[in-house]
Amino acid sequence: MKKMKNWKIRRQDLENVRKHFKNMRNQDKERKYCFTFSLEDPDFCNEESHIYFVGKNEKNILGYAICYLTQPGTNIGAISKIFESGDSEDLVDFGGKVVSREILKNYDGYENYLCKGQVCYIGLMEVFLHRRGIGSNLLNYVKSTPNLELIDLRANGYDEAIFFRKNGFIDSGIDAETGSQIVMVWNNPKYK
Repeated sequence: MKKMKNWKIRRQDLENVRKHFKNMRNQDKERKYCFTFSLEDPDFCNEESHIYFVGKNEKNILGYAICYLTQPGTNIGAISKIFESGDSEDLVDFGGKVVSREILKNYDGYENYLCKGQVCYIGLMEVFLHRRGIGSNLLNYVKSTPNLELIDLRANGYDEAIFFRKNGFIDSGIDAETGSQIVMVWNNPKYK
């Protein structure tokens, strides 16, 4: 899809957040696309939250990603938001071992974290039109965040996992206890 624009807003700019989501709700009524996020969501209440958008303009939004950025730290397990996704299920590795913050650094993708750049957890990503490059465009915009070293997320099912693999993410070897969410990681090649 041609002529896409990207932009980002932070939680502190609440009026702009409300305006964007009002536009999205109006768009949803007209187009019947799903829209699952609410400003009342308790996960979207801290200063680390950012919303990245893709669309033709601010009234024609084609997708968004809600991300949580954390500053560099000496232990990836201490700063990753992968444990705080609102899902009470434990994370386990593909061998059935429970994954804790202390051992997260031992898993694929996480072992490459050099403690120099920010970490981004993508809590929710929705794209309203598929197979048109919109999701990849949005993901590339998130990846372009200055000083970003690592992105992690939970891919919901097989199709999402394929999409993220095509966009440079790797399977960490971790999933939700039920096996329905694969934890995936993208390492910024600038940090090697």
